[in-house]
This record gives sequence, C-alpha cells and structure tokens, in this order.
Amino acid sequence: MTPSHQRIESLDGLRGLAILFVIGFHAFARWPDLVPYHDAYAGLPVFAYGWLGVNLFFLISGYVILMTLRKCDGLGTFIKRRWLRLFPAMLICSLIIFATASLLPDRPMGAPQALSLLPGLTFIAPALWQAVLHMPVPPLEGAFWSLYLEVIFYFTFGTAYFVLGERVALLGLAAVSVIAAAFTWAPPVLPFHLGSVGALLLRLHLDNFAWFVAGCIAFRFDQDRSRNNLLMLIASSLLCFTTFGQQVFDWRLYNFALVLIVLFFASREVDLVARFCQSRVLVFIGFISYPLYLLHENMMIGGLVQLAHRLPQVPPELLLPVALASVVFLAWIVTRWGEPELRKSLKARLERKATLTTANSSPA
Repeated sequence: MTPSHQRIESLDGLRGLAILFVIGFHAFARWPDLVPYHDAYAGLPVFAYGWLGVNLFFLISGYVILMTLRKCDGLGTFIKRRWLRLFPAMLICSLIIFATASLLPDRPMGAPQALSLLPGLTFIAPALWQAVLHMPVPPLEGAFWSLYLEVIFYFTFGTAYFVLGERVALLGLAAVSVIAAAFTWAPPVLPFHLGSVGALLLRLHLDNFAWFVAGCIAFRFDQDRSRNNLLMLIASSLLCFTTFGQQVFDWRLYNFALVLIVLFFASREVDLVARFCQSRVLVFIGFISYPLYLLHENMMIGGLVQLAHRLPQVPPELLLPVALASVVFLAWIVTRWGEPELRKSLKARLERKATLTTANSSPA
C-alpha cells in the first residue's frame, strides 16, 4: 500500500468519524424537545459539540480540493468535477427526502415545500434565493448549509487559484476568514456594529474558510515539508479557533476543536491513529458519508419519534439504532448504485454536449 493511498484511506475514515459526530449531535443535543429521552445526554461533550464534525469535514475538503486543483487544467474542469461529485447525490437525496416527508409527520423541520428543493439543487443558500425571489424559501434540510459554503469555497478558491496562484489564493481566503471572524466577535470586541457586509459574511458562514485553508496547508505540508509550510500550518490551525465567536469562552468547545484538529493531522503522521482511521467500520461510514449527511437529520429524528409513539414499552435508546439503520441503508443504496449511475449518465451528457459544441465551432 502506497503512502498516498494510506492517506486517502485515512481521510475516508475521518469522514466516517466526522459524520458520526454530526449524527450524535443531532440525535442527542439538537432536538431535546422532540426526542423521547429529551436532554438526558445533551450535556456530554461528544454530543454537545458534535456539530464540530462539520468543521472536520471542512479540513478534509480543503486537503482534497487543493489536491484536485493541482490536477486540473483550468477552472472549468475543476467546477465540472466538483459538480459531478456533489450534484448526483444531492438530487437523489433531495427527492428521497421530499417524497418520504409525508411519512414522517414528526420531522423537526416540518413538511417541506416544493420550493425547498431549489437551494439544494442549485447549491445556493435559501437566504440568497429569498433576496432574489422576494419570498420565503424554507430549507429542505438544515444540514445543507455546509454544502452552500463548500460551493462558495470552490468558486472563490478555484478562481483565485487559476488567476492569482496558489499561495496568494490561500492568503486571500485566510484574509476573508479573518474579516468574517472579526464580525462574529463584534460587539464589544470591535468598535463597530454589524453592517450589511458583516451580516452577509456571517449568514454565508465565511469565517469557516479558516478550516478549509488549514486543510489546504496540510496538503501543502505533506507535499513539501518546508519551514514556511510548517509555520503556515501552525498559523492556519490557530486561525480555526477564531471562528466560534464566543464572548464567554467555553473551554470544552475549544478543547474538542483542538482534539479534532490534532486527530486530522495525526491521521497522516501517527501510525496508530492512521490504523484507527483506516478501520473497516470508519472507512465504510466514510464511504457513505455524503448521502448519509444529506439524509440523516430529519429522517432519523422523525423516524425515532414515530417509533417511540408506536412502541412506548421499548426504551427509546434502543429505537434510535433502528431509525438510524434505515437511513444508513438508504445512504448505502445511493452511494453504491444511485449516485454512480446518475454521475455516469450526467458525465456522458456533458461530454456529448462538449463534442457537439466543438464540432459546431470548427471551420467547415
């Protein structure tokens, strides 16, 4: 097994760990008024701060995106590859969520509207659609917010990468993160109040660019272990801690974030951690992590509440694995068959279109 392959397997395992943290947060801490065990487990750090699994996803994404950009010959190629990576599962999962919502009346976000499909299928945040359409555009799933940020990162970093170069692009993203993070601390830290620019930066979560940048720098360091890259790696890791906007420091939050950052770096440097991340269970969960992330929240909670209503004699902690197992099965079906087949079809259509365009533009 080559070192590069080991790193990729480690990243798959980290994805599995990241989605487990997010699932734990949604199952035990996000909806205490809905779940049958209420807030009995919400105070445990692994659940209370499980939402940081999304930030671990951002670290992984930054690593992979810079690796991908170095293999692309232009922005168009990069965007096409990213779209083919994200859109098939998003389309399939969005349709599954919409079609099954009526079967789950206890969904935390309620019954979705047809208009709710629009943000996910375009990867444009509901707030921006509302500004364009001048009407409410409720989200299909709250967890989709990170995908909107991912796409902003792709376009911003991809454009800057090919126009300005890798180093300047990374410095620019870090600057955007610092500016956005500054608004999360105001007031009273900064001598100004939030304006329209600050509100937009916060609504789009651009302070989280710091996590993408740290992942990018980690890839740079793996390729070139220079002193400059090491210093950039340390600086970008510290920058991640500015994104929480805590006016009263929650040290448990910062400690949990530190553990995830150290785990991310150790997965490629420490054999014991690498072997843990390459375990079959974590790699499998990482394999289905994208559809599982898209599907799990409302379907899992809605299914759990419905099971608790129908089986009140069964401890709800035993019903949660049943509700989750159905979502895991769906995610596996999407990952194993639905997503690859749709991607193959879409890729063939894009290639045919590109061939026709080239033929039509060629001189007779």
